[in-house]
This record gives sequence, C-alpha cells and structure tokens, in this order.
Amino acid sequence: MSKQIKFSLNCSSSIRHILIEAIQTYANLICPEPSSSCNEISKNEFLDTLTYIKCPTNKTSISISLNLYHQFCSAINFHYDRVRKELNTSVDNQNQLLLNAINGDNLSDQHLDEAIVKDHIF
Repeated sequence: MSKQIKFSLNCSSSIRHILIEAIQTYANLICPEPSSSCNEISKNEFLDTLTYIKCPTNKTSISISLNLYHQFCSAINFHYDRVRKELNTSVDNQNQLLLNAINGDNLSDQHLDEAIVKDHIF
C-alpha cells in the first residue's frame, strides 16, 4: 500500500480556483480511464480529494496517498506548461506558488499578484 501524507490547503479562493482548474483539466485529459481496479481506485481518490478542495470542510487536512500528491504536482506542472505555450512567456513563479499551495503554505491573493508581476504577465 502506498504511503499516506497529510494534505491541507491554506490559500485564498483565487489560488484554490486555479488549483481546481489545473486538477480538473489533468483529470480529464491525462488520468487513466478506470479500466482496472487500481486505476479506478486512483481516479476515485483523485476525484474525492478534488471534492475536498472545491468544498472545504471543517477538516484542516485530509490523508492522501503519496502517489496522488505526485499526480497533483504533475497536474500543476501540466497546467502551467499549457499556459507557457499559450502565452509564450514564463509563468514559473505562479507554477511554484501552486506547488507551495499543495504543500500547505499560507498563501493570499497578494502572493498570487506578486507571482504574476514577477512573471511579467502585466
């Protein structure tokens, strides 16, 4: 059985929405179809955690598999790879900000604004 880690989000709703978009896109385009019981369990855990992210509860954290955590990292990187190609510019600061968010860093809209400015988006 894969190792479990504590997953928590302490970020603004703007950052949370970007994270949701990245994860949903990744789930729809990259995640395997539930053709095997292993893939089905993995995708179900992925979608259950996405529900937690969308609708925060009183829980300060949940337990997820290390594999799922790595999938979330991949989802964020995949999202920003697509943004990089579309805008033809660096979004490295925003990418790192989202990776920090899934590590439980306390992040506000000001952090997002700073990352956007550092990436020279505006």
